[in-house]
Amino acid sequence: MEPRKSIAFLLRSTQSPLQLISGVFGSFVGIFIVGLAVQLYVEYTHLISNQGNAAGYQFIIINKKVSALNTFKQDISQFSSEDLDKIKGLGVVEDIGIFKSNQFSVEGILQIPGQNGGFGSEMFFESVADQFIDQTPEDWDWKPGEETVPLILPTDFLNLYNFNFAPSRGLPVLSQKTTKLARFSIAISGEKGQETFAGRIAGYSSRINSILVPMSFMDFANEKFTANTPQKTGKIIVSIKDDKIATLYKLIKELDWETNEDKLRSGKFAAILELLISMMVLVGLVIVAVSFSSTILYVILAINKSRYEIDTLMLIGVPRTFIVRWYMLNLGAINALIGLVTWISLSYLKSSMDGFAAAYSYELYDGLHPYTYFTVVSTLVVIWGIQFIRIRKLDK
Repeated sequence: MEPRKSIAFLLRSTQSPLQLISGVFGSFVGIFIVGLAVQLYVEYTHLISNQGNAAGYQFIIINKKVSALNTFKQDISQFSSEDLDKIKGLGVVEDIGIFKSNQFSVEGILQIPGQNGGFGSEMFFESVADQFIDQTPEDWDWKPGEETVPLILPTDFLNLYNFNFAPSRGLPVLSQKTTKLARFSIAISGEKGQETFAGRIAGYSSRINSILVPMSFMDFANEKFTANTPQKTGKIIVSIKDDKIATLYKLIKELDWETNEDKLRSGKFAAILELLISMMVLVGLVIVAVSFSSTILYVILAINKSRYEIDTLMLIGVPRTFIVRWYMLNLGAINALIGLVTWISLSYLKSSMDGFAAAYSYELYDGLHPYTYFTVVSTLVVIWGIQFIRIRKLDK
């Protein structure tokens, strides 16, 4: 038998295979869980970026909570420039829209085609930049001098009429197309005068639950009928990528602001998912640490059991570095085997996930993500590096 093979056989004969197998299996389970957690998060972000609207955005309307303090100091319920800076400072919000409201009085009377009379009430208007409106009508523009003002109503308004108001008054239900034929009078009054405009329903919005008018009309009417004093906004709308909602949701809760909870459903889900994935990573790292400690303990016991053989080998001239190198090569081969089995296991699970998602017409990320490979490999490299440091110390 060659000298090197004889030395390797001598060192290997004192080791405990059962303890080595338990340490290897524990390391595999821990690294597999960490890699799986990373891959699951990648799949989630890939899915939500390809669902919902075409650009993968959510539009969230935010306002401050109304409390007893707001009754005496209205500024408390309005957003300051510092508040807007906090949102921009998150680095996840794509754009912020500020709502403008009317400073004049508005009374509207709706005439329904084919019906005698109509009904009217005081109204309120709001305006926001066009990019925040979910369905901007083609004839949405308004210019000074035009007598007809286009309006966008909340879809909920029509639903309330059709399913609550109309049945109690014996009135017919109306479709969106029918309401666009209705005659609408808008009486505006302020300290600078009054005027009546013709109104028409240009469209409906499921995103914004208020009556919208073009920004050009809002600016014109505030300036013409009121002092048009500068006003702070009490409501904003932000556009944000679906996979970033969890960060915004945390800020809203921290600052005790309000929003439509249904709109943040995906944000809550993302926050819960991040928590679960973080727990998976933590559990995986704990398992890796425990199994790694078992592997280190295995190396310590193996060296202690082989102390007589190691001392004898060094006395007959076998270099200390050769013995350290032998242990490190064996541990490196074991770590490489763990990495290979982890890759095969993750690839098999990924294939099963792809098949399951395809059955429901979802498309997952193509193959394992580079982040998954990096996580597995970097974890194994760190383990191997610490093993090297420990072995060098134990050998002295």
